[in-house]
Amino acid sequence: MVILSSASRRVTAAQKVEQALDLHLSGCSWPQVARGAGYSTAANACKAVTRYLRTHPTQSVEQLREIENLKLLAVERGLWQVIRTTHYAHCARGLVTDEDGNRFEDTAPKIQAYRALVQVYTRRARLLGLDAPVRLIIEDEDTIDAEIEAWLSERDRISKSFSVPDGLVGPPPA
Repeated sequence: MVILSSASRRVTAAQKVEQALDLHLSGCSWPQVARGAGYSTAANACKAVTRYLRTHPTQSVEQLREIENLKLLAVERGLWQVIRTTHYAHCARGLVTDEDGNRFEDTAPKIQAYRALVQVYTRRARLLGLDAPVRLIIEDEDTIDAEIEAWLSERDRISKSFSVPDGLVGPPPA
């Protein structure tokens, strides 16, 4: 029987939690993290990683961005799995079939997965700064007044080119 000193146990525990953190950051589920890092339950793995993150210095924005990107990648992979899978319509009596026994495909799960995929892509674009920034052009008051005057002049010119028959000016008769 091998007896480890408390320092050896701490090193082993530190390696174990770091391995659990690596697995979690790579997109593994908590049960997968527990199996991969040697924890007895998913809850224990989650607690160990959470405790580790609370006691270690805050990561840089780039590291946090990478973590979030990995999480989005895991979600994206799951959604693509839903999209690639054939889903069949069900009712209270089981699968829905036609007279020949052919099953009807249920497209609702795929549609929901596509919608969620768009949300993942939107979130990733914001996270990575891929969306073009909104440009605000702030002009001085004189420029704005000149543009308004030009617009009003154009409106007046166009409205004079239309002839309105007598009796159609004003509100409609009651």
